[in-house]
Amino acid sequence: MKNQPIAPIDALNRLGGFHQYCLDEPVRLCYVSRSLCQMLGVSESALLSEASDGYLPFLHPEDREEYESSLRQLSQTPQTKTIQYRLVCRDGRVLLVLDTVTSYVLDGRRMADSI
Repeated sequence: MKNQPIAPIDALNRLGGFHQYCLDEPVRLCYVSRSLCQMLGVSESALLSEASDGYLPFLHPEDREEYESSLRQLSQTPQTKTIQYRLVCRDGRVLLVLDTVTSYVLDGRRMADSI
């Protein structure tokens, strides 16, 4: 049908760089879109880990402290925040990122969606 919506996961994978955080310790990504993996030149498994933030190694070293501070703020109370930082792709390209991150609590877990 013409006005049939696309499936939510398909839509998320089309959004440039969509990812979802689990803000409970250890802070980590719990979902990454295919487009984010393609931008960074890595597989999904390179970004997803139960033990640590797989995204952090791709942040420019000068931006990591502010990025981590922003995530701590987001974990304290549900809110929307804009974060600017640089990512270093696997091929060495540097991307300037302007993320809008919304934190919330779902089933007792602190989460955040970022685009």
